[in-house]
Amino acid sequence: MDRIVTVNNRPRFDGDRLRELVDERAFAQGEKYFRDNRVSITSLETKRVAAQVAGVEDYRCVLTGRGRKIDGKCACRAFEDFGFCKHLVAVALAANEADPEGELDREAAQRLIGRYLREMDNDGLVEIILEVADQDESLFHRLTLAATALYGDERSIGAQLRNSIDGAIREQITDIEDARRWATGVKAALDNLTKLAGGQRAAHALELADRALARIPRARDKLGNAGGVCNDLLKQARNIHIAATLSLQPEPTDLARTLFARELEDPDDVFSGAAAAYSEALGNEGLSEYKRLAAEAWSELPSLGRNVRSERPERYERLLRILDYFAEHDGNLESRIALRAKDLSAPSRYLALAEFCLEQGRREEALRRAEEGLWMFEDDDPDIRLVLFVTDLLTKSRRFNDAETCLWSAFEKTPAPELYAALRACSGIDARRRAFAFLENRIAACEKPESNELSELLMALLLREEMFAEAWKTAQLHGASPNLLNELSQASESTHPREALDFYTSRIEELAEIGGATAHKEIGALLERMVSLQGAAQHARYLADLKSRHARKRGLMRHLP
Repeated sequence: MDRIVTVNNRPRFDGDRLRELVDERAFAQGEKYFRDNRVSITSLETKRVAAQVAGVEDYRCVLTGRGRKIDGKCACRAFEDFGFCKHLVAVALAANEADPEGELDREAAQRLIGRYLREMDNDGLVEIILEVADQDESLFHRLTLAATALYGDERSIGAQLRNSIDGAIREQITDIEDARRWATGVKAALDNLTKLAGGQRAAHALELADRALARIPRARDKLGNAGGVCNDLLKQARNIHIAATLSLQPEPTDLARTLFARELEDPDDVFSGAAAAYSEALGNEGLSEYKRLAAEAWSELPSLGRNVRSERPERYERLLRILDYFAEHDGNLESRIALRAKDLSAPSRYLALAEFCLEQGRREEALRRAEEGLWMFEDDDPDIRLVLFVTDLLTKSRRFNDAETCLWSAFEKTPAPELYAALRACSGIDARRRAFAFLENRIAACEKPESNELSELLMALLLREEMFAEAWKTAQLHGASPNLLNELSQASESTHPREALDFYTSRIEELAEIGGATAHKEIGALLERMVSLQGAAQHARYLADLKSRHARKRGLMRHLP
């Protein structure tokens, strides 16, 4: 017999793991919240605890997991900025003290509920569902859509789908949760539309799928960062469109012309790869027409080179994609290479062609094409990815001198960490000496801001080589960004403790003036590092002075030990 409760004598959440998730201050505050009975557990399940915590406001918290595997979410600002917070600590401690006999095993509960519902008569079950739907707008909407799909007329079905899809354009959707709720409604509408695609209402399904394919991208644009929820909806709408098209069996050449025009001009790329996706509906006749249309449009495009560029590069990309599908289907590798060689207007295009040749087992041609790209654009700043591609193949061909020459030529035009790493692997310590001498000479000869960029690069390379004394000297002569100085300070605490301590103290003053949660968190991290550098007594005096000077900054005071 199923039981809804479980018994476990061990603490639900491991105390040591809780201490690892937060700092000592947050853990102590969480303990106090728990002792002050500020936690109200609203749901206690086997691997999930929901609760309200009374703080400055009432915060809803959810903890998941068991033992050392702990995750959660809190509505407070601290969770948004830093993650695991004092409120979650308080909930975990309260859950550890809760009576395990009151713990709900959701799976067991679901089995019991399922058994209960299966034994009910239909009228009783309908009454329960209607009652719940009356309180749950999402469920009410889903049931309305499903019922309309079965019993409504075409006008009603169309209205339901249009209302669902257009909701994101009409409504104010402010976060990912709003977007998910909207997407759930649209998916329910599309689920019902799927049922129509293969039957007598296929024409209506096609019309509504077309509308969905047009409107969902508009919703995606409005949703911003939350727009990712639209991708699955677009895929579902397109599958409906394909199924309805296959059911209706339109004339193949007409279908080919329609799909080709949409693939070529569609700004949202909804019909990308249409020849393959609709191949069953197109048949041999439609596919032949599709290929003819693409080849004809391709022949009208000029070849592109260094001084010849297209005002509509997306047209090249789309036609190449279409024709490459047919060439790959025919096993015509020469045609696939020729397609990619039509647009060589940038080093990246040469790289794409060379990479394709290499993927197809044509290593010599890959190197030839890539070297041609370097030569064609030798007067421009080198494309680092193309340079590294060439030198890798030269090295594998045991042309070591050519590889080294190519790398130095690129590095002296555009010094970059990736090129230095390749030179270091190629020429060892000699490359380091030559590269550092080159950068020092360039820095001396350049004016700002180029000299700043070069000195940052030199310092980063010195840090990579663990040449800390030289890195500090470069920083003192030319300055450096806070991030790079922080990295150098942490790496050289044992060899240059005074320099590291000086940076930490000056950085803390800067961050104190900036203010805000992120700055305060960084201050806390820097203070922890300073303890070992200046000793407990000196650190205590420093903290007292820091608190005295910034006493009015309440946000900062809350983050200081």
